Amino acid sequence: MRPVATHSAAARPTIGSPKSWWSLRRDIIWLGDPLARLCGCLCIGPWRTARMFRMAEAQRSQPRCDECRRDLAGVRVEEQQLCDRCADKLIAAATGWPELPAPPPPEVLIGPDGERHVFRYRLFRWPGRVVAIAEEVGRGEGGHRLEIGVDHLDDAGSLAERIRAAARSAAGRVQLVPDEQDRWQLDGVEVLGRLAESDNPYEAPRVVIDGSMLTWEQFGDLLSPTKGWTFHLRLGDDAKITDDARSARRMPLDEKARLLLSIEPPKWFVIATDHYPTRGDWTDQRRAENFPARQ
Repeated sequence: MRPVATHSAAARPTIGSPKSWWSLRRDIIWLGDPLARLCGCLCIGPWRTARMFRMAEAQRSQPRCDECRRDLAGVRVEEQQLCDRCADKLIAAATGWPELPAPPPPEVLIGPDGERHVFRYRLFRWPGRVVAIAEEVGRGEGGHRLEIGVDHLDDAGSLAERIRAAARSAAGRVQLVPDEQDRWQLDGVEVLGRLAESDNPYEAPRVVIDGSMLTWEQFGDLLSPTKGWTFHLRLGDDAKITDDARSARRMPLDEKARLLLSIEPPKWFVIATDHYPTRGDWTDQRRAENFPARQ
C-alpha cells in the first residue's frame, strides 16, 4: 500500500434546502444545541451524532475569509486572511488587472492503480504570471500539487481545462511499482515529481512522486539500480499533460470528498500587493523585451 499522509473550502450548509439524510444530519450539526443533539440521537444514533458534531467542530475551527466570511481563507495579505476570490479582487483593485475567472469545481479522480485523488483547483495571479493550481487534499504535505501558468496578457480562461488535464495526467500516471519483494521501484527511466518542505526546517526537502512523500534515503533506494548512469535534472517546469490522462477515471464528488474539502484549508499564500506590476507597467515591460531600444 502506498504511503498516505493527512492534511480544504465548502460553504456552510443552508437549512431549508432539499433534504437527503446527509444534509439533514449536517443541519442538525449546525444547529449545535441540546435539542439538536437529542434529535440526532433519535434519528441517526448517538455515536454517529457525536461523530457529526466532531466534524462540525473541525469545520468551524478552520479560518474563514475576513472579507466574505464564507469561504476558507488561503491567502495572507498584510493583516488580512482572505479566500482566493477576495484576494483576487484586492489585487485587481490595486493593479488594474481584470478579475480572474472562477476555477474548475473540485473533482475525484481514480488512477489505474485504484488510488483515489481528491483535487481542489485554484486560479491565482502572481506578480510574474497567472497560474492554475491543482491541490490534492487529504494527504498532508504529500499528494499532487500541480501548476500551469500563462503571461498576464494571455487568456487566463484557457487555464481551467489545462489544469484539469494535468490533474488527470498525474492521477493516471503510475511511476512507483512494487518489485518481486514488494519494494518500490521506478517504472521507467523518467520520473516526474516535486520537492516539498520537511516538517523539520533543518532537514532537506522531501521528494514527492505519485503523490507519495519520500525521504532522500528512500529516493536514493529507488535510484540504486541505475548506479553509473548519467542523468539530466530540470526544475521548475509546468505540470505535464500526457496520454496518462486517459487512464484516470472521474468520479462524482461524494460525501467523503466534500468533507475533506470542507475541513482542509487550501495551502497558504502570502502576498503583498505592492509587489505586483500594474497593467501599464507590464505592457511596457513586454514591449521593451520584444522591441529592444537600438543602441
